[in-house]
Amino acid sequence: MGTGWNVIVATHPVDEFAVRMTWPASCSAPFSPVIAIGFTRDPNCWKIPVNHPPRSFPCHRTGWFVNANKGTVSTCDGRENEPCGLVLKSGDVLRATFDFTGETITFAQQLAPPCERPHVTLENVRSNALYPVFVSCDSGILVEFVELER
Repeated sequence: MGTGWNVIVATHPVDEFAVRMTWPASCSAPFSPVIAIGFTRDPNCWKIPVNHPPRSFPCHRTGWFVNANKGTVSTCDGRENEPCGLVLKSGDVLRATFDFTGETITFAQQLAPPCERPHVTLENVRSNALYPVFVSCDSGILVEFVELER
């Protein structure tokens, strides 16, 4: 990924996906930039205009995100940089699941069974379709969508 805001949005809605994120040591807390993964209602959220130099990218206004390297959530229903206890390390896999009938989104660290999977669940998620999205403002971040473990 290059410098400035990097946004990856799926072209089709899905209910579940998993992604492995790898980033350089310079992206580690406490001085880490945004490495957000989640769901958006708007597949065109990447078209939100940003000033130069980049200011805060308001992607959370259209969806639900976990900031992978800071352990916070930001959502379109008012939560912003709220601690969630889910802090990932470079190379970890994050699983995101949208439960349409239960109106929840769960972000879980994907670990080899029988390990307990650290997770955070967001409630009252009302949407007909959600698109996977990844947002970052740093170079050297690698994103790999991986097979879901069952």
